[in-house]
Amino acid sequence: MTDFGAQLSKILDEAEYLHGATEAAQLSDIFWLKSELESLNLPRDQRAAWGVRIDVLHHKSSDCLHRLKTELNIPPAAAGDPGLADLVAQLNEFRRRLTELWEQIETEELRFVLEFPGILSGSYEPQPPHLKHFAQILRESTALWCRVSGKPASSAPLDLAVALGDLARQLCSSPDKVAEATRAAVMAVSLLRCAIRAQPEALRPWLGTALVILAQSHLASGEIEDATAAAAEARDLVNLDDMPEEVRGLLE
Repeated sequence: MTDFGAQLSKILDEAEYLHGATEAAQLSDIFWLKSELESLNLPRDQRAAWGVRIDVLHHKSSDCLHRLKTELNIPPAAAGDPGLADLVAQLNEFRRRLTELWEQIETEELRFVLEFPGILSGSYEPQPPHLKHFAQILRESTALWCRVSGKPASSAPLDLAVALGDLARQLCSSPDKVAEATRAAVMAVSLLRCAIRAQPEALRPWLGTALVILAQSHLASGEIEDATAAAAEARDLVNLDDMPEEVRGLLE
């Protein structure tokens, strides 16, 4: 095989692999969303609204994958040497568009489980990998809240994150409970990190507040380096003037 033939074969093989791997993964996630929606006992208008959103994702993914297959399914004899660069550019453009679609799919999945959090806390793990991680964080956060507070935990991840932050702030004032305070603040931050892509503008200040509480918890236990790191991250999310004096002092 000539160098040209080898390069063309490599490009077409990459296109075929990209199509096959992405089709299997994206459509699997979309069908998971459809299945979960069907299993929920929702009012007709709410079910219809989510059905439309999921169908839009399905159409975008199917359309992009169809274009990838048709536009790069080129017999070797039909391609000239100068056309290799164009084929590479086409392949890279499809890769970029499919990556953007992944972002959209995963964001909608996050919005879906935040609206219906029972999916995360059910007896079966959610199928998408990023939601498996979210579900694990939620389980750990729930167990921590119940153990430390002695009260039932909210099933809503965002409400639980706020409650854990408040709990951490309260525990910081007791020297023998600083470790629990830090753990609660860590879990609050973790929950918000998992959720933030769903509502980035709304949740940025929430995450910033949780990071401030985490910095306070680290300070209470004498962990200056960790406290400074949390404060530095919080600075990009909340106003410096809104931080407690001891946390602002870490940044001066």
